[in-house]
Amino acid sequence: MMTETDVKFNFSGKRFVVVGASSGMGLQVTKEILSSGGTVLAIDRNEEKLNEMASQLRERIIVKTADVRDPEALEKAISDFAKDGKLNGSVYTAGLSRTTVLRSFSEEDATGMMQVNFWGWVNLMKVICKKKYSEDGCSNVVIASAAAHRGESGNFAYNASKAAIMNSVQTFAKELAK
Repeated sequence: MMTETDVKFNFSGKRFVVVGASSGMGLQVTKEILSSGGTVLAIDRNEEKLNEMASQLRERIIVKTADVRDPEALEKAISDFAKDGKLNGSVYTAGLSRTTVLRSFSEEDATGMMQVNFWGWVNLMKVICKKKYSEDGCSNVVIASAAAHRGESGNFAYNASKAAIMNSVQTFAKELAK
């Protein structure tokens, strides 16, 4: 039986952007791409964690501090990285999760989740799909959640942001296939 440790990739000469790269899934994805020979532009809003990560990983990694809610900052980071070669892929792992109970939720928390979880992804895709930055066949991955398919009590904003991602993936796939 094959396990995930049996799967090997060869990303030598390939260039990727990982957003939300300084912790959790983003950090692990960054490590996997680097260990497979790829080069990574690691984007996160936490400069301290990014610098710590870069000092540990060292090779073929460039770190940029940017907030996904700022499309211009994302484009600047990607534009600078793409000067050395177009992108082969992106992975969007940035996300927020806060409790949002209908009777007592914070609109600021709910809006923040939608801005980071959904609109940050849209901002990234708007930049990534430009031919001047990405190779033909550029692969883009976004982390969603089973919460997109079932309403979990006390998490309506998170659930909605993940459902928006799932729907946008289908829409973007149709648009980009043309």
